[in-house]
Amino acid sequence: MVVDSRSIGKDVYYYDQKIKKNLINNGNIEKIISEYKLLKKFKKNASDEFNGEIDNLLIKTNKIINDKLKSKNDQVNLFLTLLEYINTLDIKIKNLESDKILLKIKELEEEIINLRKLFN
Repeated sequence: MVVDSRSIGKDVYYYDQKIKKNLINNGNIEKIISEYKLLKKFKKNASDEFNGEIDNLLIKTNKIINDKLKSKNDQVNLFLTLLEYINTLDIKIKNLESDKILLKIKELEEEIINLRKLFN
């Protein structure tokens, strides 16, 4: 059982950077949502001359919110991938420990067999 530590290190770094980027980008979402709600409220009472500009702002804000939603979904997927990776590492470590224990048992059994031969 060989684990390529360079590949694992690259994967961890890649996902770590994506998670950091998403966490930094999520700081402004509350402000954007607030602005979006204000624009929708303002549009209800605004005169027709402002509707075109308000619609453009709503479209831009809507796109930003959809991008944030996609970013949140990406974060969930990244965390699931990270969790799967951690579980895989845990299994590999447990298997390695099991292999070490099995090897020790085999060595002890061989010693027992050799000691029993002395009595025969």
